[in-house]
Amino acid sequence: KMPMLDKIAIPPKRICPLFILIESSGGMSGLPIASINTAMEEVLRELTLMNGVNDDVEIQIAVLTYDDETRWLTRGLISPEHYVWNELQAGGLSSMGAAFKELEHALSVKHGFLERESNYSAPAFILVAKREPTDDCFSSMQILKKNNWYKVGVKIAISFGQTSEVILREFTADHDTVLNANEPDELIKMFRFATITSLRELTVLRGRIAGEGLYDRTNDVVDLLRSVFGNSAQTLQSVFFCPEDEW
Repeated sequence: KMPMLDKIAIPPKRICPLFILIESSGGMSGLPIASINTAMEEVLRELTLMNGVNDDVEIQIAVLTYDDETRWLTRGLISPEHYVWNELQAGGLSSMGAAFKELEHALSVKHGFLERESNYSAPAFILVAKREPTDDCFSSMQILKKNNWYKVGVKIAISFGQTSEVILREFTADHDTVLNANEPDELIKMFRFATITSLRELTVLRGRIAGEGLYDRTNDVVDLLRSVFGNSAQTLQSVFFCPEDEW
């Protein structure tokens, strides 16, 4: 008899989360915010194509903007093909500290976006900033740094303007992953480069969970990320783990 293929369980795809934090203060008015709108539309198209050809991993995104307030533009993590980008408008202050608090909350295994029972790979975090923060970002950052998802994630910051590199290095933990854009066209290119390159390398991983909690080719991906982004890839040695691990 022919085997009953319809009864074979197909393992679910691993989810590779991408968190994007975008400053939308008055300092981003004009060409900067227009550049981000253009870049996001391009990136969403490319992420959709990446999901279409990857049988093992699904990229999902969450987008947070911050000015006088913080706003999640997505309800949790969402596949890029299901998300329609609405152009941002810029205005107000730069509440980066409040944005870090929101991100830390979203990364909580108890009430955040990353459901404990799901099979996630390391997240990627992209921060776009222009102005100096107008609130206490350092206190919020210290709390964020204690989160284990944040610790193992790939973190990239893009500066377009007056944002202190000290603050952005605190976010990424590595100066090699702080990118500086001087023109709107550079901002578009860097945003696309940072997003697509980091996710392309993270989703190269194949295979299922091994006994030690690591996926195949982890070392290869660490080397690839280090060649692009510098030493921030060193934390990826312990990125892949079983969902039952205590976080």
